[in-house]
Amino acid sequence: MLAIKGIYQNEQFFLPEKVSFTEPVTVIVTFLDDESISPSNKASYKSISSTIVNDKLLGLFAHEAELIDEITESAMQARENNPLRCSDG
Repeated sequence: MLAIKGIYQNEQFFLPEKVSFTEPVTVIVTFLDDESISPSNKASYKSISSTIVNDKLLGLFAHEAELIDEITESAMQARENNPLRCSDG
């Protein structure tokens, strides 16, 4: 079992760390009182959520974390296999 504390806002969950499962998993969601969130964590989550809301590119892919990971990995492999700069040595 894995327990992670996050924020639910505007029908979205914001987690402070990445969670990866290859298969669907059953979850239990418990909504805590606001006072249980420390001011520093609340500010951190608000910053993350406002970044996603205000950044059109991040907002576009907010629900597609795995797709973004695949695109990033593909781009990094392409860059490694076909570097944009060639050394003359």
